[in-house]
Amino acid sequence: MNIYRLIETAKDTDRRLSPIPAAEREVRSPKHLSCIINIEQEKTYQTILGFGGALTESSGYVLSALPEEKRREVIQAYF
Repeated sequence: MNIYRLIETAKDTDRRLSPIPAAEREVRSPKHLSCIINIEQEKTYQTILGFGGALTESSGYVLSALPEEKRREVIQAYF
C-alpha cells in the first residue's frame, strides 16, 4: 500500500508548502475518526489545468483604494 503525503501551506508563515510529518498528522486527527481513501490512478474524471481566484466587486473596490504602486504589485502577484 502506498502512503500519502500531506502538504500544508499558509502565507506569511514558515509552513509554506511544507510536508506534515505522520506523527503530527496523528496528533491533529481525533482517534475516533478514521477513513480509508482509495485512489485509483488509472481512473480519471477530469483534468485540472490550474487553480485561480476571483476578483470580485468588493475586492476591486479595496484594490482601487490602494496607491497605484501597491495596486500594480497586487495585480502582478495575482496573475
